[in-house]
Amino acid sequence: MREDDLLRFTWIADPQIAPDGRRVAFTHVAVDAEADEYRTAIWLADLDGDDAPRPLTYGAGDSQPRWSPDGSLLAFVRKVAGQDGKDAQGQIYVLPLVGGEARQVTRLAKGASQPAWSPDGKRLAFLSGTNPAKDEPEPPKPKNVPGRIITRPVWRMNGAGFLDWEHLDQIWVQDLDGETARQLTTGDHAAGAPRWSSDGRWILFLADRRAEPWYEEPLNALYGVSPELAAPTAGDALSTAVAFQGYLSSFTESTDGRIAGIGSLGGHPRALMTRRICFYWRATGRAANRGC
Repeated sequence: MREDDLLRFTWIADPQIAPDGRRVAFTHVAVDAEADEYRTAIWLADLDGDDAPRPLTYGAGDSQPRWSPDGSLLAFVRKVAGQDGKDAQGQIYVLPLVGGEARQVTRLAKGASQPAWSPDGKRLAFLSGTNPAKDEPEPPKPKNVPGRIITRPVWRMNGAGFLDWEHLDQIWVQDLDGETARQLTTGDHAAGAPRWSSDGRWILFLADRRAEPWYEEPLNALYGVSPELAAPTAGDALSTAVAFQGYLSSFTESTDGRIAGIGSLGGHPRALMTRRICFYWRATGRAANRGC
């Protein structure tokens, strides 16, 4: 085996089981050695294993499949090149599983990612770094990239490049049959991937909203924001669902309102074993620590 054999590997990512439990959609990943890029597409497989997995989309940058509650539609993210053919941004598409072409839902300047269906299947919540105050209308690009002034200890990430503090990921929502997306959160703190509460009243997400978290242990909280907000909130309209001295990496909610999370209680999560934690989400928007 030689080192260039690694470029012929293919693998799967982000598997999502259909609501009826019979199929799974996932991201198929391959390497385009000549272009020095990953090629991703959405594939579908039957969980009974009778048929071989098959490609569902043929885009060069399709990922993050998400089933609608009734299993008839699949939302996913597709990289779409700008008018100049460059600066590809991910936008959310919806594909009918009975047949037909995928329809583009979002058209935001900084793209969209992490789609999440509302319980009634009529809306999508998602993340976007679009900043309407800075991006509308789209400013002209300078001929030469200006110098950067670094004022924070965290300023660049592998795979993402320089951090743009004016375009942090925030929570957005859009009606499936609408043309306009609505921003729900704003400010100096990035939001994590959204999930709808089981009753559809809240959009839940993880975030570290400390002013300067870089010199302390990792710490975040689970917040809820109403999808009905008329204007984005910087924090005043957020409801804290789970807050404790620890770090949550993921969470899910049952139909009766219980929230299960994976994380660590105190200490550095890389130095401690993760623990399973359960909380109970109350109608007031607060949570009580309880065992699973």
